[in-house]
Amino acid sequence: MQANPKKIHFIAIGGSVMHVDFNEVDMNVAIRAVIPVEPVGEAAGTKTGGVLEQSLRSLHVECLPKDLPETITVDVSALNVGEAIHVKDLQLPEGVVALDDADLTVIHVAAPTVAAETPAAAAAAPEVIKEKKAEEAKK
Repeated sequence: MQANPKKIHFIAIGGSVMHVDFNEVDMNVAIRAVIPVEPVGEAAGTKTGGVLEQSLRSLHVECLPKDLPETITVDVSALNVGEAIHVKDLQLPEGVVALDDADLTVIHVAAPTVAAETPAAAAAAPEVIKEKKAEEAKK
């Protein structure tokens, strides 16, 4: 077992340590943690105009403390437009189990969206008022 300081209380005047709270971690008991997900590489679909979108920024996992990763890296280089990586597709380190729904989308490449210009918007030009200038010239 290993004890790690959880909270340290200091005396307001002088700054001396008044009290320390410890967390005891049993290295043989699985823990639950939230680990950040980090995409690696350039998706093939982004080269053809697609947009890489990360839907899940962190993953809930369960593992022994010795197996706890700092980040979960996801290679996105093989993703084309319309393709996705789900939780069930992740390559997790040995001993690490994902607790999130297996069908949850982690990263996908979306097709580019182009807003179509409506004919009314294209035809709408600013109105030029010429009558006022003619009236001002008479004065």
